[in-house]
Amino acid sequence: MSSQALLRRRLKMLGRQAEQGEDGEPVHEDPYWPLGVMGDPTAARALFFITKPFLARLIGPLVKDASCLFLIRYGIPSRATLRTLHWFVNSLNLPIGFVGDLDVYDLMTFMAIDESFRKLRPRGDSRCLYAGISDPWLELARSFIKPSITLEKILVRQKDLDQERWRIMKRLYPHLESIIGKESASLLDRGVELDVVALCQRTFYRRGYIERLVDLVLSQVRPSRAGRRR
Repeated sequence: MSSQALLRRRLKMLGRQAEQGEDGEPVHEDPYWPLGVMGDPTAARALFFITKPFLARLIGPLVKDASCLFLIRYGIPSRATLRTLHWFVNSLNLPIGFVGDLDVYDLMTFMAIDESFRKLRPRGDSRCLYAGISDPWLELARSFIKPSITLEKILVRQKDLDQERWRIMKRLYPHLESIIGKESASLLDRGVELDVVALCQRTFYRRGYIERLVDLVLSQVRPSRAGRRR
């Protein structure tokens, strides 16, 4: 068995362990949890896959020049979910932007979606674009965060299993750091993670931040940029 196959097997095993709580009960949603859809497909000019429903409620009303369609689901996507994502991307002829937490679980979700698209493209590229959390998010948040709050204060310590999963992911996907950014990768290297809720909490930031964040997220998935983010 190749080293890549061994790493994937180890990553999968750790994933199963991480999904069990201290009492042995699952801590994540069922793998067949339905895919939520929010928005009008007939008017969509931007397509997102998000892991937190509140993002749709936050971004949607603030969109000025693009109507957004949100596909919403937490957890590693099933084959049925991946087929549905491909259908939306092909039907709308739009790339799909991924937005989730800066943690191992959501990054594994992104990589599963990204790989599924790469396998279907002749050149091996992908129509799944990583829109956050990434270094541009951190830079923007730092410029707007209130003096009484720092990014360090909203970081969350990773579990030991997630630290090992992150080390394996870096070996399996050496291009991942270039996607999320050096600072984001260094946070995970330190054993900390960042919830997207903390980066969208209005009370933490000065006025105007959320509007700038929405502009930043949209800029990652507009069709005019798609050809440059493969």
